[in-house]
Amino acid sequence: MAAFLGLMCAVAGDARGAELAPNTWVKVEVDFSKALADFLGGKKGGWSQGDGYSDNLYRSKTGEGLIRTGISCREIGWSPGFYTNTSVLWDLKTDTAKVINVANWGGGSSGHGKLLPAFKDHPTPTPRHTYDGMAYVPEKDVMYMMLGANWRVGGRGATPEAKAQLKKDGGITWKYDFKTDRWSGIDHHVRNVLGKVYPYESHMRHWPKGGKLLFLDSGGKSYAEFDLEKQKWEKVALKGKCPMSLYNARSAWDSKRGIWIFRLGPRLCTFNPETRTFEKLPDCYDMK
Repeated sequence: MAAFLGLMCAVAGDARGAELAPNTWVKVEVDFSKALADFLGGKKGGWSQGDGYSDNLYRSKTGEGLIRTGISCREIGWSPGFYTNTSVLWDLKTDTAKVINVANWGGGSSGHGKLLPAFKDHPTPTPRHTYDGMAYVPEKDVMYMMLGANWRVGGRGATPEAKAQLKKDGGITWKYDFKTDRWSGIDHHVRNVLGKVYPYESHMRHWPKGGKLLFLDSGGKSYAEFDLEKQKWEKVALKGKCPMSLYNARSAWDSKRGIWIFRLGPRLCTFNPETRTFEKLPDCYDMK
């Protein structure tokens, strides 16, 4: 979570406006212990912060950062291990945080997957590494999640019911609505149009002008677009090759130019969804 705080300080400058001088870092103090205690309401539990492979988002509609992390609570049945099972909102104006949801799953990276009683009325995604596979759509105030690493949930001690649901999860595009605080599963997936797709290190981003989500796999070879109105994925042909591997890369959206930017170590490239082309950028530093 500390890494996320450093990353989001730049965004905080937008939210605080004139309170911060340009190009200036400020220390941020957020009482995450209070946020956890408020959410658990007297139950015993703790943060599980071992996941370094999950995404974070900026909820531009409200000026909040969304952190993916984990909560363990024996009384409820949460035990994500080094997967994330939790979404936390950080209000950049007040430097307060609140837990907004935890997956209705028991088990995690150590196996022992099970569906908790609340899953029946509110299905949720499994605990997982999300990698770069999350996207926020401000016009709808929703976020999407897909793929990632979650297979360990179905390991040792997992229930047959959990194993069956885990298999289904691999073909669901998940959507979280901030207004209703509910997850819903869309029964259409990039695998429906692309076939076999490696679940690790994939990338998903909102394309505002096109009204779609964009998907690229870890090799930068498999590409699909999700129509936000039709709620369907479509396979789309790329024009040219990606100039670098996107495995372990992370990305950002350049709203001024309408392009997707990827970085892997010193290497950089962009993707233009209008032309469906990549462009290599100069390395951002010399790695000897």
